[in-house]
Amino acid sequence: MKEAKADAIAKVANKLNEDDTFIGSCAQVTSLVNSESDLKVKNYETLSVMKAMGMRFKKIQHVPLKANSDRNLIIRQHWAITTIEKDHKSRVFLNIDETWLGICDFRRRKWRAPDTTNSVAALSLAPRVTMLTAVDTLGNVYFSLSQSNSNHALFGIFMQQLVLKLDKERPHWRKNTIVTLDGAGYHRA
Repeated sequence: MKEAKADAIAKVANKLNEDDTFIGSCAQVTSLVNSESDLKVKNYETLSVMKAMGMRFKKIQHVPLKANSDRNLIIRQHWAITTIEKDHKSRVFLNIDETWLGICDFRRRKWRAPDTTNSVAALSLAPRVTMLTAVDTLGNVYFSLSQSNSNHALFGIFMQQLVLKLDKERPHWRKNTIVTLDGAGYHRA
């Protein structure tokens, strides 16, 4: 009976590893073994077999999707130098940027097979919340939350609504306001 249980556990664990399925606990494997067979496997048995297979419960390495490129750093430095040279006392600077909120995945460790990575792509988080924000030097903040990826359509809608709002609050805002954006491709679309 022990051998049958060990074989069933190994079969399920290997299948999950081959399918690159996230294994967050022994209970996950135990549950699958119990549902796929007539065997009644306990968590400690699953733990023992997974360790014998060389699997280890390790800290996850979060992999950033992209970091600050040299190009973006140079663009920001150039903007800062140009801004300092301008007469910023008579002008209002309106900086617009976006970010996404994806901290809904609190998994910190997972079981992994030998010779496999323990990294998890950050994009696997869902639902993704995108925040578009505009902050000006007068202290005004305008922001929008949406449940979608940033793209030119979403950015266009934000800009349309922002312009309508600024037209109501400061009818002559176009005369003294400098709008700044980072180098995201959909800002130019």
